[in-house]
Amino acid sequence: MSAWVRCAVLSGTKTLDGRCIVRSIDNLPFLLQEGMEVHFVPPVLDAPRAATVEEICFGQGQDYYVRFSGIESKNDALPLVSCYLLVDKALVDTRLFEVSQESLEGFCVVDMQGNELGVSLGLESVSIQTLLHIKKTNGKDVLIPYVDEFIHTLDLDAQRITISAPAALLDLEY
Repeated sequence: MSAWVRCAVLSGTKTLDGRCIVRSIDNLPFLLQEGMEVHFVPPVLDAPRAATVEEICFGQGQDYYVRFSGIESKNDALPLVSCYLLVDKALVDTRLFEVSQESLEGFCVVDMQGNELGVSLGLESVSIQTLLHIKKTNGKDVLIPYVDEFIHTLDLDAQRITISAPAALLDLEY
């Protein structure tokens, strides 16, 4: 069993000063934190193999803009595009890797203000996207994409999912 977890991909460069565009993978929430050591795989010749996360800013959609130690320019970052990021498994809540259809059933779903929206019926995979199935308090069902942009927090202990989906999306009932 590996001591490392593949949690994100470096999908592009953002600025000339070396900030990178990083995206979560495998339906995981964004796990990187400032000060965390990451390893880039597969290794690239003449590029860093490890770095420390120095700064994280929310980008657009599922993207985050991340500054890593040792990556000072766009030229430093370009060879690492498409590399996966590994983090020490001891630094993350491994229960997040066990999220499945059944594991989210019955979770309370709330909006960013803490207003109860309904109850999670679990995850559904449709084509290439995973959706969170919610039974709203009015009894209607709604599906929202299970992506970082809409899933703000997932509290496994409290069995609570906080979402930040647009109201118009929540009005699309079936």
